[in-house]
Amino acid sequence: MEARTFYGCKENDQAVRHIPSDSEDSELEESDSEEEWTPESDGLPDDNESVDEEENEDDEVSQEDVPRSPRWRTPRNANITDYPEWQANLPKSDSIKSPYEYFKMFFSEDILEIVVEQSNLYAIQRDTNKPLNLTTKELEQFMGTAVYMSLFGLPGTRMFWNKATQVSQVADTMTLNRWEFIKKSLHFNNNEVRQEENVDPLHKIRLLVTGS
Repeated sequence: MEARTFYGCKENDQAVRHIPSDSEDSELEESDSEEEWTPESDGLPDDNESVDEEENEDDEVSQEDVPRSPRWRTPRNANITDYPEWQANLPKSDSIKSPYEYFKMFFSEDILEIVVEQSNLYAIQRDTNKPLNLTTKELEQFMGTAVYMSLFGLPGTRMFWNKATQVSQVADTMTLNRWEFIKKSLHFNNNEVRQEENVDPLHKIRLLVTGS
């Protein structure tokens, strides 16, 4: 295609001047003779080097994130062959006691009387018009129902008296109002005896510990 046809013909247009191929000033020959220019780094890291560094950093981070299995070491002076041995004999079937007898070994009559006395006193201190009138037998029933409740996974104590989730062993032993009243009044020591200078941390249960 001619240049005149491509660019259009105008009267003032000059003819396209073709550069002779044998000219010494040819730009094509100069471009071929010159070496290919490469940009200087100017102190900047190469792209390939930066990629390699990032990969190395990722490898280090990944290695740090991977949990390592612990190495167990045995102390030098450890004697792992010395284990405590059972020296006593298992009890015979005739000497095994009932659950109630084991309970009485921890909660004797003296302890139950102390709890009854202090609980009745605390109920009167709270409200003189509402005495508790707790007895040792009723206290044993309360503690028995509390232990029996621990065998179930009910989220609330009132559910043991609910019709849908009622447990007869608890509901038939004591009414709900009486059980909650004993629970609120349960006490082990007289609060009025404690003075300001008394810093005994076990004051609340001191009578259970010492018995007096």
